[in-house]
Amino acid sequence: MLKATGRILLIILGWIFVIVGIIALLVPVLPTSPFILLAAFCFARSSKHFHHMLQTNKHFGYIVRAYEAGYGIPYWLKRNFIGLLWFSLPISMWMIGEMWAVISLLVFGVTATVLVARLKAYREDPDV
Repeated sequence: MLKATGRILLIILGWIFVIVGIIALLVPVLPTSPFILLAAFCFARSSKHFHHMLQTNKHFGYIVRAYEAGYGIPYWLKRNFIGLLWFSLPISMWMIGEMWAVISLLVFGVTATVLVARLKAYREDPDV
């Protein structure tokens, strides 16, 4: 078990991810699921109560349960994330216009694409 300080930090970080995930529901380019899964990761290591609360949530619980059961993420989520990422990155690069930002965004885009592409995905809804 984690020491008290590490546990408290994971709980705080988990709630930050939940809040960002909720905000992402309102922002079309920002995906919700990765933040909810990060919150579930933090809560699983720090608070059984908060982890259970997230697993049984009527809006986010299905994503957490399916991922933790080994099914991965929905295929449409993987496809949309990568598509929206590469749609928005060139716009951001153009708007910022600085070479350091373009290089940073390219590195971020390639890294995020590789990480998400490696995630397991399912096409049909699992019974979880």
